[in-house]
Amino acid sequence: MFKTILTAIMLALFGTTAIFAAERAEFDLIGYSTDGKYFAFEEYGIQDGSGFAYSNIFVIDLQNDDWVGGSPFRVQAADETTQLAEIRSQAMRAAMGPIGNFDISRPARLIALNGDGEPEANELTLDFSVPGYSDPSSFFASYELSFDIYTAPSGENCMDYFGDKAKGFRLKLFDGTSTKILHEDVRVPTSRGCPVTYRASAVAIPLEDAHILHGVALVSVWTYGFEGWDRRYMAVPLTTGE
Repeated sequence: MFKTILTAIMLALFGTTAIFAAERAEFDLIGYSTDGKYFAFEEYGIQDGSGFAYSNIFVIDLQNDDWVGGSPFRVQAADETTQLAEIRSQAMRAAMGPIGNFDISRPARLIALNGDGEPEANELTLDFSVPGYSDPSSFFASYELSFDIYTAPSGENCMDYFGDKAKGFRLKLFDGTSTKILHEDVRVPTSRGCPVTYRASAVAIPLEDAHILHGVALVSVWTYGFEGWDRRYMAVPLTTGE
């Protein structure tokens, strides 16, 4: 009788775990080119369903808001025995050509973050300032990022797959005086899958910059995955087209 009850409890726990077994990619800032025109970052994690490690490295032309140098460089383990550290090393080796060609050697400075463990964070907005050089409270300028999330046409048949239409987003930057649209989806690209929602995750600028001319917003893209919602990232330049 005891074994029967224990088995039932374990099945219930495993069943609950499976429902919430989707995964959240993490990100790492690789850096900028010395002139601030190019930016590289990595997203990595353990894939839901398969349990395989993966790493994706993106090299971005900030002026044209486009991937360059053959990126993204995507590496995924063939089984569960290959460690995440090895997969990340393989991805970095694959990306070293364009990282060198575009002289991406300038560190990126993380100036704002909506961390996963911040229960009070408003995930649809992110207030940030460009830090100053003197005391900890000094800064040069302050801004607010905010989202509009809406249903948008998609290359994927999300309604048939998941019973929901794909979501696009509009990302806006307020500088205290005026609001600028940084990104606005007319159509959700197939590469993004079937997005459910978006979050403002982080803001980065080149080390020693005192402005956001080369700044980027890291946007969390939550999509339907094998076992629930999965997170990936995209970088949006803060001064697109300038």
